[in-house]
Amino acid sequence: MVAGIIALLVGMLVPGLGRARDQGAAVVCKSNLRQLFLANELYARDTGGAYVPGAARIRSQNLDRWHGRRTSRGVAFNGETGPLAPYLGADGRIRSCPTLYIENPAKSGTEHFEAGCGGYGYNNA
Repeated sequence: MVAGIIALLVGMLVPGLGRARDQGAAVVCKSNLRQLFLANELYARDTGGAYVPGAARIRSQNLDRWHGRRTSRGVAFNGETGPLAPYLGADGRIRSCPTLYIENPAKSGTEHFEAGCGGYGYNNA
């Protein structure tokens, strides 16, 4: 009987904990987006009003993105050398969505893009 009551209580608590975890991730995501916006605003202030391009020269070179740069096609973008890097702090963790999960990036072909931008998109237009 006691085991049944404990199982019932645990059954009632588990969904609530999952919702709390999801709400926490949503708060982190919103905070990250705000920080990315502020980093872009600071970049624009320093460059005479020009925001970071989403993907500069994407058709010809595709080496520069808002979230990082790479030395050649086919290698991952390096967030430490991106145009927003000086505004994002030492580790640049705010580029990473707390809910982004890529099961096998090498198999999906997204390892060179998604791993660098952390799951956040940026309108190039």
